Amino acid sequence: MGTPRVVYGDEQLAYAAGSTSENVATLGTKLVLPDARAFRMAQCDTTTALVVAQLTSSPAPSGNTKDENVGTIAAGERVLTSVECTAADQGADDFRNGYLIVTEAAQLDPIHRIDSNDAINATASDRIASNMTLASALQDAIANGESITYITNPWRQIVIHASPPVGLLTGVTVRAMAVNVYGWVATAGTTLCKQDGALIVGGGVAASASVDGTIIAWIPETGSNSNAKYVGTALFSNATTTSNGVAFLRLDNN
Repeated sequence: MGTPRVVYGDEQLAYAAGSTSENVATLGTKLVLPDARAFRMAQCDTTTALVVAQLTSSPAPSGNTKDENVGTIAAGERVLTSVECTAADQGADDFRNGYLIVTEAAQLDPIHRIDSNDAINATASDRIASNMTLASALQDAIANGESITYITNPWRQIVIHASPPVGLLTGVTVRAMAVNVYGWVATAGTTLCKQDGALIVGGGVAASASVDGTIIAWIPETGSNSNAKYVGTALFSNATTTSNGVAFLRLDNN
């Protein structure tokens, strides 16, 4: 049996101190509390620590792993050989639990989850044989001249959400997270979140387009922030509008 993708626990688990190991739970694993609040396992960015109540996102996607060369691989195989990248080296297992698509005219393969990857060297003269193992077998062969695009797991190296966001909104921090540390971020249900301006209790909230890591009142019927990314409903607005409010998050409905 594989690692469960949904676990059930309590606040002590959700608010536990972070770990430097992904062995606590696979990235993206969903934690559900008895009151149905939900969280996802995430890893903090490598350079900027996170504080409590910040809205986070996946980092902006890189163009260094888009439309890359790969060896010719038969249908039914899971191991891709001679995987390439562009401009910057990619570390071993940086794409573990990430995703890969095969770029071909027929587009017969679904998206594949990545089990593991070797280090991938961007310099052609220094390139080593780089393999990548998929969680599921190829349904169609990769022919000469076809390419692949691969991305990291959305919950790997999450960052304070940029305003406006440049990636998937991944959740709200429930405790401070040091760089590289793994921990849970809130995705559904009642949580504390930094606010940008007054919220309207009972009204919608969205990711701020002007202050990183915060939420704003979302009032589409008046055109106020109507193009912002909706994240939930306001339950409490702090009188100090740059402080913390309370929202019922709806980032995670699956």
